[in-house]
Amino acid sequence: PDVDDHGTSVPDYAYVFPFGMRLNKVDADDNTILLPGAKFVLYHFHGTEKHYVGKVGAEGEILSWTPYLNEAALNAAVEAEEDAEKKAAITAQGYAHEFITDADGNFTVDGLDEGTIYYLSETAAPAGYNKMFTDIKFSIQPTYGTNSNGVPIVESITYLVDGNSTTITSGEDFAAGRIVVTALNDKGNTLPSTGGIGTTIFYILG
Repeated sequence: PDVDDHGTSVPDYAYVFPFGMRLNKVDADDNTILLPGAKFVLYHFHGTEKHYVGKVGAEGEILSWTPYLNEAALNAAVEAEEDAEKKAAITAQGYAHEFITDADGNFTVDGLDEGTIYYLSETAAPAGYNKMFTDIKFSIQPTYGTNSNGVPIVESITYLVDGNSTTITSGEDFAAGRIVVTALNDKGNTLPSTGGIGTTIFYILG
């Protein structure tokens, strides 16, 4: 700046590494049986409030997060707000997106952050199976390095699923920045719900 010559500034780059997750839904007794049609919502806690994945793109990338689990909750929030701009902002968030496993028992979601604790909650089980009783808890922690040109890269991805740690360093999922979470479904009958037809049958038999 103190001379009359001209020069070129050294470029400064910001490297952003997005991560994702692929759910693998299988039979609890035979993990070669892939289960299509299972439905899940994905959420994390914002303080004490659950924030769900709201709108997603064509490839499963996250476009918004929302505190509203369903359309009824979203509509109630919109109706309770009087300001038009705030109403529009609430509507733009949408409500929780349901991810559905495909014919291979899979779905993918991209746009997850490292270090954040996420939860998968099954909202509907595949036909003939029981819904999972507990949510799946997972988090992602990558390890970074540089290549021969000094460019930052992801060397490995370690992830925790319900307290169990796995590290990946290669493969198609690793190249896409995705971890793999396996979810199991059991067949068979569940205990009758309170006040349901199941309890009536027990009363009659008694």
